[in-house]
Amino acid sequence: MRLLHSLPLLGVLAGCQPATTPAARMPTATLPATTPAAMHSLPSANTPAIARIELGNALGSDQRVLAPMLRFAPSDTIYASLVLSGQSPTPHRLDARWSHLDSKQTVLAEGKTLVFNGNAVTTFQISRPNGWPAGHYKLELLLDQMLVQTRLFEVDAPLPAASVASVR
Repeated sequence: MRLLHSLPLLGVLAGCQPATTPAARMPTATLPATTPAAMHSLPSANTPAIARIELGNALGSDQRVLAPMLRFAPSDTIYASLVLSGQSPTPHRLDARWSHLDSKQTVLAEGKTLVFNGNAVTTFQISRPNGWPAGHYKLELLLDQMLVQTRLFEVDAPLPAASVASVR
C-alpha cells in the first residue's frame, strides 16, 4: 500500500529532470589516461642531466660561479658552471653554443665528452681581449645533440672614460 502512495511522487520527480538535447545524450569518446606525449617514460634519477647552470665572471676552487649574474661588462670573461647529475657508463656529448643575438652570430661553439658518475661540475667560458660588444647574448647547452638548457644574458655598453675617472 505504501508503494502505491509513492508512485505519484516518482512521476513528479521524473518530470523535474532538466531537458536534454540529442547531442547531450550522445555517448562521448573515452580519452586515454595519458596523452601520447606523456606516454614517454620520465627520466629516472640516473639519467644524465644538467641539474643547474649559473653564469658569472669568476669561479671558485670548486668550479662553481662565485656570484651568479646575467649582466656583464665588456671586459668580463663569462663562465658557465654546470652541475651535472645522473649516472651512465657510456660517454655523453655536452655542447655549448654562445651566440650574440643582436647580430645573429655564433660567438663560440665547443663541446666535451663526459661520463656521468653522479653529481659533478663542469664549466665552459668565453672571453674576448678587445671586449664584448654591448647587446643580448644566449648560451645553449646540448646533451647528445638535444637542446636541454638555454640562458639569456647581456653585456652592458662600456662606461665612457670620463665616467671611469670620476668613479676613482
